Amino acid sequence: MKILHVAEAFEGGIIEIMRLLSIHLPEFEHVIVHGNRKIHLDSIKATFPENVHFIKWHSAKREISISGDLKAYRELIKIFRKNLPFDALHLYSSKAGILGRIAGKSLGIKNILYSPQGASFERQDISGFKRKIYGFIEKGASKLPGQIVAASKSEQKSFENLGIPAICINNGVSIDLNFHKQFPENEFTIVNAARISEQKNPALFNSIAEAFKDNPLVKFVWVGDGPLKNELTSPNIQITGWVGKAEVERNMKQAHLYLSTALWEGLPLSVLEAMKFNLPLLLSRCVGNVDLVEENVNGYCFTAKEEAIQCINHYLDDKNLMHEHGACSYNKIKQDFSIDQMKNKFKALYISDINIDASPLLFHVS
Repeated sequence: MKILHVAEAFEGGIIEIMRLLSIHLPEFEHVIVHGNRKIHLDSIKATFPENVHFIKWHSAKREISISGDLKAYRELIKIFRKNLPFDALHLYSSKAGILGRIAGKSLGIKNILYSPQGASFERQDISGFKRKIYGFIEKGASKLPGQIVAASKSEQKSFENLGIPAICINNGVSIDLNFHKQFPENEFTIVNAARISEQKNPALFNSIAEAFKDNPLVKFVWVGDGPLKNELTSPNIQITGWVGKAEVERNMKQAHLYLSTALWEGLPLSVLEAMKFNLPLLLSRCVGNVDLVEENVNGYCFTAKEEAIQCINHYLDDKNLMHEHGACSYNKIKQDFSIDQMKNKFKALYISDINIDASPLLFHVS
């Protein structure tokens, strides 16, 4: 069976989800159609199975543009036609989700899945008016054929609140059942792994770190890089830059606490990675993050900077709590966010003939 994966936003968590599905569902042929984000494609390809085929979607752009999107749509139609027949079309993020469903409808493709991996109308880096526009677009696109698959219960709810039907398949990660956490002594390391972008709110991360700059035992590590790197100015923050998976895991293993200051999420894989290394969580209260924290069981959610600072001090004063919350993080991921639950649920959808009823297209472009 052949699965066509399509993403204009080919970066971060979306790449990892595609990688995990292609590794853990080897019985399928996987073809990845990807946009032009600034990535090191050769190094990314090296992390995928050798039989995965990559196709560049040259005209796909993040920005909304009638002429640009029309060009991207026409190119997508050509790509789909060249790869027929395929058994399922799996679309990621809003641009591919909309253009892919229109193209799928026009070609009579029955089995279409759309994984938003962070709803566009939940973005906090744009005005409320723009969020309403994105919500209106998603509402209209929901009339197209295809099953919307949210990455978390809170993301599913955000779609349903707009009257858009959705199901949920939790993102998942592989778990090392033999891993044993040992928290380093004589220091306290707070880690985050993400692109340094507006979505991840580095200014808040920096502000929290500044509150501990006079405590030599506390250090902050941001694993990653990005356009807002210059907002991380506190002297107790180390920025690793882009590193390989092994180095990301090394930083997780040596840390004491995972801190996310994100403004919105789908279901963040970096937090799942932290949980599998027995880290307690301190996460901003947003869609996606709230699904991963049981308050005072495996960590805390916070809204204001002062809450985050208070929680960090709580862990500094009570190391036993850190151990207890870390163990609960591990148990939670094993129970609810394993790679097995994700791959099995997607496999069931891939081999089904999904054809969600949709209104006829009002237009057709060829």
